[in-house]
Amino acid sequence: MTHGLEKITVKVKDDFNNLENQINKEDLIVAIDFKKVVGIKLIEYFSDSDSSMSQRDTNYKIKGRVFQMIEIENDFLIDVYIQNYADFVSFLKSEIQDIELQLEEGVELLLEDLVFQL
Repeated sequence: MTHGLEKITVKVKDDFNNLENQINKEDLIVAIDFKKVVGIKLIEYFSDSDSSMSQRDTNYKIKGRVFQMIEIENDFLIDVYIQNYADFVSFLKSEIQDIELQLEEGVELLLEDLVFQL
């Protein structure tokens, strides 16, 4: 699958069997899911034009900007926006432990087992 400029291989979860009808006819609209956050690092001077998604074996490197942090129960849901692909990746603060994130901050995520959900 080509996602933006990068060719990546991902699992596609299609609960309603729509994939066959959509291939080569229109852009696919998907939700991005993954097994776990394997790593995260802050990007000091991040530009949205540097946002990206690439594959490293079964892991996927995503560069984006912290878009919002929503408090839920005893945790925070963090949305990272990938400008060049108009996509979001979300995860819980508890998944990244000691790293403190701020809104608008650039981050590089390493995710395990990416899945595109139709």
